[in-house]
Amino acid sequence: MKRSSRAALALAAFAAPCVAMAAWTKSYVVEWNEPAMYYGAKTGVIDPGTDCPQGTNPEIDWVKVLVDAGYTREEAEWLRNPANPTRSAVHGQNQMAFRGKDRANVYVNPTSTPDAGLVGVTGTIAEGIDLDGKPKTGFTSPNGERGIDNNFYKTVGCWKTYRGPQRLSSGALQFNDSMRNGAWTTVIVVAGKGNDPMNDEQVTVGFYVSGDKMVKDGNGNIARDYTFSIKPDAKYEAIFPARVTNGLIVSTKPISGVLREPAYWPDLELERAQIKLTMRPDGSLSGYVGGYRPWQDVYQGWVNARGPVIEALTWVQLPAVYYALRRNADFSPRGAKGEKTHISYALRVDALPAFVMTPDASQQAAAVQSYKSLAPPESTRTAKVIPRVVDGLYIDPNATHQAGPNAVILPRANVTNGPDDAKPIRVSGLGIRVSDLERSKNFYTEVLGLKVAAKVPAQGEPYEYLLGLTGNVREDTLIVIRKGEVKPGAIEFGSITIVVPNGRKMAERVVAAGYQNARPVIDGTNFVRDPDGYLIELYQRPAPR
Repeated sequence: MKRSSRAALALAAFAAPCVAMAAWTKSYVVEWNEPAMYYGAKTGVIDPGTDCPQGTNPEIDWVKVLVDAGYTREEAEWLRNPANPTRSAVHGQNQMAFRGKDRANVYVNPTSTPDAGLVGVTGTIAEGIDLDGKPKTGFTSPNGERGIDNNFYKTVGCWKTYRGPQRLSSGALQFNDSMRNGAWTTVIVVAGKGNDPMNDEQVTVGFYVSGDKMVKDGNGNIARDYTFSIKPDAKYEAIFPARVTNGLIVSTKPISGVLREPAYWPDLELERAQIKLTMRPDGSLSGYVGGYRPWQDVYQGWVNARGPVIEALTWVQLPAVYYALRRNADFSPRGAKGEKTHISYALRVDALPAFVMTPDASQQAAAVQSYKSLAPPESTRTAKVIPRVVDGLYIDPNATHQAGPNAVILPRANVTNGPDDAKPIRVSGLGIRVSDLERSKNFYTEVLGLKVAAKVPAQGEPYEYLLGLTGNVREDTLIVIRKGEVKPGAIEFGSITIVVPNGRKMAERVVAAGYQNARPVIDGTNFVRDPDGYLIELYQRPAPR
């Protein structure tokens, strides 16, 4: 709610512990946060750059992977065949997990299979913080600071899920969209004891969660100067002692704390955590939160998100990710000789000015303090797990065949053999319902450049159009648009992919014609929406390597 509505806030039944008021405070709401990944390419996601000279991890030949794991080629090809009834279009092929020694599940026992290798960052530039105070080790920041510790970036920075310009990697878009639509809210309070907020030797910075959702303006951006009440939480809270010099807030002492992170494993549990944040002239706050985090938790988050889906869509083998995280781990809470259970990490944070209230909503937070004593007891700490996901696999209790080390792999002959007239000839296309047939036809033909291959009439008027590149209905892969009701959720099935020579120019053409871009326009592949909101991927093939 706006500041003018603060008087209407109801008092809660409890009060915060008594803490002396600060001389000054500034407060913010985090409107974007993502793993700090330096992007070294000129364009594209999978293309080579100074960060990843060979580009991202290449698309995987899963048939070869399965054959190398001991399956016959016939079995491997059948497991990857979309016609296989044990393969889900949504949840993937569960049998993919059982490719370890003695067909062990490689998601829960990653060392049961050899390290297939993960392409990692070999560049020398990275974003983040010097966590160990050793400028002669680590990366160099984009502005020349030495000693940056960010081995998480070193490990996964060439994974296409994480790679891309700021705010444009697919992983950052996915989770920040969720946060900005109300899944969670993080607020920040900065408090100092001096007279000058831009230069103060005694500053405290608190990160908290709020139960209030962010508000978007007319352009879809997060609005400034709204009010959020701190929600006491037994887990998500971090309080940093710091100083501010010319608007730059830097930690004076490392701490242990937990933040809510935009990832499959939502707990950003940091040891020796530090901050480096800049108070901008426009009132915003941006910078980094860094520290050492347990790497096995991060791996478990990907497993819980359904291993076969993560592997197939993002071009990695999860055991290879496990080996790489273990290899690059660089910190032990038990000391220099202890097992390296943590990996250096940095979270890039952008925050807008906001009014942050105490938990009872009675007043604006006038100091930084812990509210954990007011929080309900913390439940058992687990990562978010999709219902019915067990050991990285979505389990359908009604399925006729269940994956496992002793599962019977259906022979291809069961489905593929038979008379010729019982086999498909080709994939013809995709059909969608549209609310305004002529409007959609104009979009696909006049804006995207497709041709009408045929139209099907109903009571004398066009009922559906068959659209393709050449207009030849027997040869084209067709988009069939049908006149009808676009039911809620119908446009969320995925995307329609159209290969184009120049993704940026095509996207700019769509926007110029008055239609929406689904994501910011960039060089390479772009995403736009048709008149009914269906997602269109304007796919630009990468340049040959």
